[in-house]
Amino acid sequence: MPAGEIHFEIKRGEDLITVHIKDEYARIVVSMIDDVWPVYQALNKTVAAGAKRGVLFTGMVVHDQLAAMHMMRSQKGITWMGGKVTFLSMLSDGPEFRIDFDVLPTVTE
Repeated sequence: MPAGEIHFEIKRGEDLITVHIKDEYARIVVSMIDDVWPVYQALNKTVAAGAKRGVLFTGMVVHDQLAAMHMMRSQKGITWMGGKVTFLSMLSDGPEFRIDFDVLPTVTE
């Protein structure tokens, strides 16, 4: 990996979040995570690694309530943790979204 780039993964069973950071910009890809806590962990670790802004691709949102909330946010222009939510497509087990952050958030319990 070129100097100045960071890559890491967060795994939970078969679930996976991959993060790639370059020039303070993060690309976060979520695969089959059914709750938000691993995503919070990934966001916190991404900010700690030096990313300031970025994009998060949700993959299939398999949790019905979370999928409905993101769909509503994308339709009404409501942000999630400061990020603009865009509906991308409907996949076999749920919708997928893109969330663009001008400033990446950190999450505390």
